[in-house]
Amino acid sequence: MRFMQGFHPTAPRDHIAVTMAEKYLRYAPWFSQWEAAFTAFLSDQRDFMSNMDLKRAMVLKANHLVGTMLASVDQSAGPVAYDAYEAEFRAIVDLAREVLASFSCPPLPTLSGPNSGTPYLSFSLWVTDPLWMAISRCRNPTIRQSAFTLLSRNPRQEGIWHAGPQLPNSSQYMRRVESGSTSRNDTSRSGTR
Repeated sequence: MRFMQGFHPTAPRDHIAVTMAEKYLRYAPWFSQWEAAFTAFLSDQRDFMSNMDLKRAMVLKANHLVGTMLASVDQSAGPVAYDAYEAEFRAIVDLAREVLASFSCPPLPTLSGPNSGTPYLSFSLWVTDPLWMAISRCRNPTIRQSAFTLLSRNPRQEGIWHAGPQLPNSSQYMRRVESGSTSRNDTSRSGTR
């Protein structure tokens, strides 16, 4: 999903908008078809699924929400571009909370101390990317803080992404956004969305 996030920041705004529209036309049908097939699968199989299978389905859904947002957002709109996806961010946090209630990560390893954890590395889908998306793109401070809390309690490394070391940066980012002029309330009062 990360490949869908990138665009050339120095390109003219019209070029970015066209690129985003092309991206949406390319990926939106796939995400819609996946959603329909996934919903049908869940309605047929839900009664036969174990608790672990349901949690895995929640992980898939959280990642699907991120993919759908990235495929459809007009990133040339800047920070307000993701304001329309507040319900999706809330769903991501709710899904991640439910998953992490059953599958928490072991403590991070430390160089000293008797209770140091063992490294935890995964190359599979998990809720780290969706929670990072909520922390970095959602401007609702309640949702963003909930995502941050979940990720800080369950740091996990997925490939090269490691939640633990990046959390202090996210905390600084959240304070900067909440104290700056890009807060959600400032833009919604001015009518910009």
